[in-house]
Amino acid sequence: MHIGLLNLSDPLWTAGQTFTQLLSKVLTGCPGIHTTLLTDSQKKDVPGLPVIRLDEMKPNNGLAQKIRRKICGSEPFDPLAAAVRQNGIDVVLPVFDAVTPPPCAVIGWIPDFQHHTEGDFFSATETQWRNDVAARVGKNCNRVLFSSRDAQATFSALHPGYAHRSEAVPFPSTMAFESFCETAGGATRVRYNIPSKFIYVPNQFWRHKNHAAVIKALQIVRSRGLDVHCVFTGLPHDSRDPQNTYLSQILQLICETGLAGSVSVLGFISRSELIDLFRSATLVIQPSLSEGWSTSVQDALAIGRPLICSDIAVHREQAPEALGFFPGKEPLALADLIAMHWSRLSTAFDGVAEKLALAREIERIAAYRIAMTELCQAAVEDFQHVIAKV
Repeated sequence: MHIGLLNLSDPLWTAGQTFTQLLSKVLTGCPGIHTTLLTDSQKKDVPGLPVIRLDEMKPNNGLAQKIRRKICGSEPFDPLAAAVRQNGIDVVLPVFDAVTPPPCAVIGWIPDFQHHTEGDFFSATETQWRNDVAARVGKNCNRVLFSSRDAQATFSALHPGYAHRSEAVPFPSTMAFESFCETAGGATRVRYNIPSKFIYVPNQFWRHKNHAAVIKALQIVRSRGLDVHCVFTGLPHDSRDPQNTYLSQILQLICETGLAGSVSVLGFISRSELIDLFRSATLVIQPSLSEGWSTSVQDALAIGRPLICSDIAVHREQAPEALGFFPGKEPLALADLIAMHWSRLSTAFDGVAEKLALAREIERIAAYRIAMTELCQAAVEDFQHVIAKV
């Protein structure tokens, strides 16, 4: 089976690059599977994968194609369709939209339904566009991939006619592919003058990520006599907010609450620095108001870090073992959870807990590889069945 892996790498969406890297690692080396990266020249390649550059594809001008064009007329050139035909690709994934699906099996991916759960963050036009895209993916793809049962259930409720094509396959963490030293050195913490005991919030600076709830909770905690340091990392950009109004509000709130000395906003950091902060963090908090399946939560679980999450369905599905859950718009509830656990949480690195957690994540990787292989095979069989009926 030849899989065409669409490159989701986007400098403005770090999760897309992470998901592409995960799929490449999972699908590479599977018996009977050959994986090729389908990408454009401006995107970063994935090491170890053969590449087809879609923006460099040329029409096939063989005799059969010339005769077909003469009889049927010319059609707009579709580089993805050309790549599929010229390279014998059996299935393409993950497809965000399916206006003109390629001539092979297609697996769509809908990361989340944020426009449904947090509609205030979107214009009416974008909400309608997202609904239309979900409908097209359901209609034109052989299978539709979701990273959580929560997102799958939302899709099934909104598009019941395509519910039979949906599959929920929660993704594991790429942390399981990393090689760690025996101890967490905390070099990044030292570099950025972060104290040995700190909260880590690794989220891109999008409005629904809800950083303000953490800041307000820290203010409440401080009023009770407990000084807690917090580190925020993530790309400081949101395409829906070109003026960076949200980030400005967060920076202003830090100053208004008197927490300037207790909050470190690092913005985008390297992968090695992110891993270092995860491993040395006392507590990870995911305050997001909407998620499809949180990479930050999965990374924390993969290395056994203590975790507190906002009380949304997908977080309870993903991290039932978290220290606690709080209503996302109630910072007082988060403050209570921090105060409850902070004193007993240690700054000492727990290598045993990390190894156990990584072993479990490696098992998840193995299960994910099987599930994704079976999903690709099911999509191919469905496509072949449809073709046979034509």
